[in-house]
Amino acid sequence: MNGSSPKIKDLPLHQRPREKALRYGINSLSNVELLAIIINSGTKDQSALQIAEYLLNKSQGLTKLANLSEISEFSVKGIKTVKAITLLAAFKLCERIQKENYSHLEYMQSSSEIANKYLYDFSSAKNEMLLLISLNKDLKIIKEQLLYVGTKKGFEIDMIAILDILKKQKAKFYVLLHNHPSGSVYPSVEDLTATKKIRDLTSKSGIFLYDHLIVASYSYFSLRDNELI
Repeated sequence: MNGSSPKIKDLPLHQRPREKALRYGINSLSNVELLAIIINSGTKDQSALQIAEYLLNKSQGLTKLANLSEISEFSVKGIKTVKAITLLAAFKLCERIQKENYSHLEYMQSSSEIANKYLYDFSSAKNEMLLLISLNKDLKIIKEQLLYVGTKKGFEIDMIAILDILKKQKAKFYVLLHNHPSGSVYPSVEDLTATKKIRDLTSKSGIFLYDHLIVASYSYFSLRDNELI
């Protein structure tokens, strides 16, 4: 591991992460510098900055790094058990802050809010899952319920059963959200076909599909925003 960042002790005082934060504010720090502060100290051969840079490069970015969930995944010189736990704790706090921001969502104001509410849970799931969100005529959320937990390859949808649920809840609109464990956020041909079938079925009863969201790799795809429904 030979990171390009210099050792912290070789940097001018005002360029060292902690001193830089004190002088210019925390927003002035790069991802590498922020991560280096959490790592705290390096090894005999590598500084915290070099370890941080290596971790980010190895993980292909901050998002994938922040979604590691096992101590064993931090198999990097200079990251032992205590530091790995510290990093996992920091990332888990970020995740919980994100969830908390959307935990009291009452109205469907944008697809992004719904997607972000479920982004972590659905992206980390190993099997495909389908969530149904029922809305009234004012787009107020009536109920959010997990309908299916399938396999990595998917699940069979009972469209009549979904229509019955929507009728019982007196929904006027609804949102579907499912994940792709494969990591691809884009809809498959099967996704598009099934979406159109259920949209057409429920619309005959005056219940309209507001959006179908696909979540994968901590990102999402909205069929509504992309004019596919």
